[in-house]
Amino acid sequence: MEAFNSGDSGRVPWVSINDFGCATFEDDRHFSSGDPRYQSPESWRTFSKLDDSQTTDRKVTPK
Repeated sequence: MEAFNSGDSGRVPWVSINDFGCATFEDDRHFSSGDPRYQSPESWRTFSKLDDSQTTDRKVTPK
């Protein structure tokens, strides 16, 4: 976000929003994930199962 300029009160700062919490499987053994601070609870549960070598669905979606 751009800094607010009090000298130009009519100018609205630009804001960019992005989803850094996206997670996808690259292949059978690897997956990509965004910034962990933005991960959903569903993603954390799935990643936990993967770390524990448990069987899990390949798709990360809310229930």
